[in-house]
Amino acid sequence: TWPAVLGLHDNHEPDPAQTTEKPAHHADAMDLLRAGKGVLTNFERNFLLGILGHIELSSKQAQILEGIRCKIEAATVAG
Repeated sequence: TWPAVLGLHDNHEPDPAQTTEKPAHHADAMDLLRAGKGVLTNFERNFLLGILGHIELSSKQAQILEGIRCKIEAATVAG
């Protein structure tokens, strides 16, 4: 129906397909950007900024994110 296409609902409830909740990796990326100042390479910084634009991560992106997390954790323990 046109109201559904336009995002209008008769019951004024939000469209479940239009979630405002951010994916978990967004918070992870923001935390790593803050914690990794002085530790992150340009690639890692750009990667973390880039995944903020993604709703889902590929398995390769998830592996890179985990690698960055481990690197920052190791740097904070050593530092």
